[in-house]
Amino acid sequence: MKNRPRHSRWVDRVVGILLGLALLGVGVAIADGPPAGLISDLRGSSEVQMPGGAWKPAAIMALLPAGTKIRVAAGGKATVSLMKGGVRYKTIGPATVEVAQETVKLLQGSLTSLEGGQAAATRTAALLPANVDIQRMGGVRNRSDSEIVIKIDDTVADVTPAMTWETRRDFDHFEVSVEEQQDAFAIIYKKTIPGNMRSFQVPADATLKFGNQYMIHLVGYGKDGKPSEATPRDIEVLDKATSDRVTAARTETETQYAAAPDDVSPLVVLISVYTENGLTTPALTLAQRVSKARPDSKTLYLLMGKLYERMHDNARAEEMFRKSE
Repeated sequence: MKNRPRHSRWVDRVVGILLGLALLGVGVAIADGPPAGLISDLRGSSEVQMPGGAWKPAAIMALLPAGTKIRVAAGGKATVSLMKGGVRYKTIGPATVEVAQETVKLLQGSLTSLEGGQAAATRTAALLPANVDIQRMGGVRNRSDSEIVIKIDDTVADVTPAMTWETRRDFDHFEVSVEEQQDAFAIIYKKTIPGNMRSFQVPADATLKFGNQYMIHLVGYGKDGKPSEATPRDIEVLDKATSDRVTAARTETETQYAAAPDDVSPLVVLISVYTENGLTTPALTLAQRVSKARPDSKTLYLLMGKLYERMHDNARAEEMFRKSE
């Protein structure tokens, strides 16, 4: 295993997670043939067509072989995570895309790459304002040379999201700003905070809206006034209906678990709800809780490893993967 390419190990782990969740009673869809990607987020109505097959309703966490087409209806959204490299592509309906081994091809509509240097965020030119810098579209990951590393989920469930960060040196103060990414880019909130802070919650008066996308900026200033900017992070606030469903699922789970604390199956289902909606931090927190009840579950360690990878905490991800072997 040590000599295998990392992307091959990544494929094995994702398949292992999905099979494990299926054994725990969480519904997932498994495709025929070696998977090139999976549907990691799904909103509204979408269909998939496997190579040589008919169009069928799309399913969250479905594994997709190369050549699979995805058709997203108007108002719908679908995100495909590639097995090789982990790059994610999001399309907003009406649109049709095709999954390849190392990319997602746009056949009709619009497509956005959420990760990856030069490939970050490509869209059909007709949908972009002429003055928009295309390289700013999409969530470019924290650079290895950044003196400040932001930690926040790509998807959040409420309009007052919390963030934390780590630094490689001391700062006198920080400047936090939130940029709205709808029809045009615009700073809608900015605040200066003390240099000893390492966490911040966006307040209600920042007026974030359900269903919108934003970019979080954080700049640290030393006593000499020299700035150091963290790599900006893109976030998407769930739409109100989805946020309400997540809240309802959490409330129902708490009720079920309180009535039968020895049964962790409701917690596993809630982990699936969090994961399906991109809520990495609560999914990981709950998985850690379940792992205490099931310390011998390799599936849970695989899941936690993948969640840590999403959070770009590679050291902890590798620790979890080692425990799962």
